[in-house]
Amino acid sequence: MSKRAEVWKNYLLGDYEHVVQARKMYHNIVVQHPYLIDTTLQRQIEADVPRTHFGSTMTPASDRLQKIIKTLLIQYVQVMPCDGYLQGFNYIAMILYRVYSNNDAEFALADTWWSMVSVLAIIRPMIPDHDPRDFMRYTDRWSRYYKNHIKLKNARVHAFLEPHYNIICPMITVKWLMIWFAQLFEYNDLLIVWDALITCDPSRRTKLMAIIAANVTIQQESQIENWSRTCPSELGGRMYNIRAREAETIINESRAAMIEYKLLSV
Repeated sequence: MSKRAEVWKNYLLGDYEHVVQARKMYHNIVVQHPYLIDTTLQRQIEADVPRTHFGSTMTPASDRLQKIIKTLLIQYVQVMPCDGYLQGFNYIAMILYRVYSNNDAEFALADTWWSMVSVLAIIRPMIPDHDPRDFMRYTDRWSRYYKNHIKLKNARVHAFLEPHYNIICPMITVKWLMIWFAQLFEYNDLLIVWDALITCDPSRRTKLMAIIAANVTIQQESQIENWSRTCPSELGGRMYNIRAREAETIINESRAAMIEYKLLSV
């Protein structure tokens, strides 16, 4: 049995009784009821799933796994039409299913589907099209933590980025935070990041995400300096394509900063 899968389910779905109930509801509500789906969304899902890869690994998932992820995403859109589908949801479904299918294959579909519901509820304020006002409030909130941490920990990086924060921060909301850093890390490192985010106190998750993003940014100091000197107008776009490393170090430093700021009331 995978300890990681059990911990994730405990935080995202609740205790064992809740998990059992969720599995029954998945069968009764999701599987047994056909729903219509917008063909445009279905085509988008079918195009996105083969492109779901992590870090430098460009090899697509197996045909079988792709079919499962497509099914989960289509079911989500069918049952939750108000949320719809956005690029990035494919990463969330893929990560959850890969972890759960290694633990309890029989119930992996149900556990993944309901965990998707939980995770997507958390990221909803990060979706620009869902509610632009929520998106701007969320971006303003987390970016204060992000900018303050960079300023405190690496004044040089802060100086390079300060003229570009108005472009960088909304981009990070959508491209990093909305998919919980799925495109930044290699898969095994990404699981360490998700361990931290899933088990974090919900009231402090936004701050933790901001500090993780800041530490990933600081890690790119030499690249940021080079981009600032050679192509400053492209710095925001270059940030979009960075690759993070040493997830365990980043998480440990981020947790330490959370304790430090709590003591300092920052």
